[in-house]
Amino acid sequence: SAAIITGGRGPTKDGLTLEGVELAAGVGLKRDRMIEEALFARFRRLRRDVPDMNFRQADVPDGAWTIDNEKGSAPGLGMETLGGLVFCLPGVPHEMEPMVLDTVLPYLVKRDPDPAVVVHRIIRTAGMWESAVAEAVGPEVDRLAPRGKPVIAFLASGGMTRVKITARAKTLAEAQALISPVEDFALRALGSAAF
Repeated sequence: SAAIITGGRGPTKDGLTLEGVELAAGVGLKRDRMIEEALFARFRRLRRDVPDMNFRQADVPDGAWTIDNEKGSAPGLGMETLGGLVFCLPGVPHEMEPMVLDTVLPYLVKRDPDPAVVVHRIIRTAGMWESAVAEAVGPEVDRLAPRGKPVIAFLASGGMTRVKITARAKTLAEAQALISPVEDFALRALGSAAF
């Protein structure tokens, strides 16, 4: 299992993510020399001195490894602890997203002995109560129940009901093949209420 924590990696004292991981894992924080040097280089390019509080970003839980942040000053961290993995990433989307896509997800896929692709399809409906939508799609839910592949969920909010179909398979093509007939059934069953 893995936890991905975003935010709380900034230089200010309210960024407590690492302290939380440190406490949960029962390890100490240590100053990472390479992060410190990267901070000096980054601020030198900006022609500024490194504010003392930024050096908090160079503190790393013992046993963690760093994930480069090309867009900001706070590196991401990965750590095996508590029987699983913990990733601590900046909360700023343009910093965090490349770390997830380029490092975290490939790492998780490589580690998983049975890698999978998860695909979702959402059909929105208007003018039907959630119970009516569930009743219309019910025969397909019953057909899939023994295998649980794919999974159908009904989500009502904002005056509409969404039918969420989720398939997990080894490849994208296999996941799409699982979803396709279920989506076709739901669209036929819901008729003009679906969009």
